Amino acid sequence: MALPAELVLDRFLRVRDELRERVRDSRERRERDGGRPGRLRSRLLDGGMLWAAWLRAPRRVGAVLPSSVPLAAAMAAQVPAGPGLIVELGGGTGSITEGLLVAGIPAAGLVVVERDPLLARRLRQRFPDVQVVCGDACRLPELLAAQGIAGPVKAVVSSLPMLAMTPAQRARLMRGVGRVLEPGGTMVQYTYGIRCPVPARTLARARVHAQRAARVWRNVPPAFVWRFESGTAFAPRLEGTAAP
Repeated sequence: MALPAELVLDRFLRVRDELRERVRDSRERRERDGGRPGRLRSRLLDGGMLWAAWLRAPRRVGAVLPSSVPLAAAMAAQVPAGPGLIVELGGGTGSITEGLLVAGIPAAGLVVVERDPLLARRLRQRFPDVQVVCGDACRLPELLAAQGIAGPVKAVVSSLPMLAMTPAQRARLMRGVGRVLEPGGTMVQYTYGIRCPVPARTLARARVHAQRAARVWRNVPPAFVWRFESGTAFAPRLEGTAAP
């Protein structure tokens, strides 16, 4: 079921404004400290790390620039409120992670999966209270089990480059997400393509509803946020499906 528009807008504005306030505070501290780099240096470091990760594995890295504040806020606004475990896929340098934390998700209730070891190390440095798992998100159930995480997941927030995946990889990812999500759970995904990043045949087989929840023009490049939901668990219907 889609979140009420008023609630989504309120959460988006709150997270966006808080993230912007952090940027302003960092800029003011830098000026008071005599122009020392601070957050600017951090953002340049993050951008450089994404470029390096893209050069190492261009099909595995969805962006060469950190996600913008509006995109992080738009993603966080789509996560259902209340208790429950949130899993982020493709944490990168932590732009979306920060947005989720600002939205009120406790660090103890957030698990971030990142395949690139250097980016995973950066995430652990930035968010020492968040559990960061270094591994392939297409093996999500196995990764979580290896960390002793057995409980159902309320929502999966993904920044993975699904349009660059093969059909088999995409189907495997969705099966894995379905196995860990609780009944009626939510998956939030952003993409740079106009169309839904999950093929219609895959959604139809799984009886999963897809909704384009937001357009974010103030991102490089502009992005679209999609929300996937099912009235029951994804897993039973996805287990036996072939790749589209």
